[in-house]
Amino acid sequence: MRLFFRRKLSLVGLGCVILCLIMIVFADLLAPYDPQQINLNQVLAPPSTSHIFGTDELGRDVWSRILYGSRWTFLIGLSGVAFGLVIGGLIGLISGYLGGLLDDVVMRFIDVLYAFPGMILAIIIVAVAGPGLWGVILAIGVFSTSVFARITRASVLEVKSESYVEAARAIGASSVWILRRHILVNIVMPIIVMATTQLAQAVLVAASLGFLGLGVPPSTPEWGAILSRGRAFLREAPHVTVFPGLFISVSVFGIHIMGDVLRDVIDPRYRTEG
Repeated sequence: MRLFFRRKLSLVGLGCVILCLIMIVFADLLAPYDPQQINLNQVLAPPSTSHIFGTDELGRDVWSRILYGSRWTFLIGLSGVAFGLVIGGLIGLISGYLGGLLDDVVMRFIDVLYAFPGMILAIIIVAVAGPGLWGVILAIGVFSTSVFARITRASVLEVKSESYVEAARAIGASSVWILRRHILVNIVMPIIVMATTQLAQAVLVAASLGFLGLGVPPSTPEWGAILSRGRAFLREAPHVTVFPGLFISVSVFGIHIMGDVLRDVIDPRYRTEG
């Protein structure tokens, strides 16, 4: 913790993440209006004291929609990453520990998934599964599965060759006991760091799919969907696009910094005093 808070970048990233958490948890209290409330007398109104971020093409308060949109965007991102972490983690754990033909077959399939660019793979999966909340979560989950499978397998291969694992095998410990007591506990930290970095990617993919109309329904206050609807009015009302884009950038930037700092602090190979 001392090394973490000594770094200036960690404070910047932590501030961005705390801002996002406050928006998610206290959206009901911070939002001055109902995000779905239509006011045709205030269509595309610029930022003012009554609407600090202005209104959209239907007179809905942009600030309120951004607040509630943070819940949708992070719900999709967190759910997708959790899906990929569980499935990919199990695949990497079993494949790396057992090795042999199973490892070769499984990891070649994972390599095929990993070879696809994340956004292209997500679009393909949404096209097959259908647009909507669950389709986007599945798309992010499948993309994340390949990432977590690779990092988990690499960590397992490194740990299972340690002398304490060999000693556990020599005294007759079961594979389940070795995985639970020796291997899993020693690969948790790199997986947590990867999950932090992957969350930033998942938020960006979720917003991108919403922007393309492949995410939640267009009326839902989700950051990508808000950004997509505002692009038609970019010249006369740039605030509809600028503010949700700004929050997407800040959240992804903050989470990425947190992941990088956690990696630097946890891994001695990257640790410095700066």
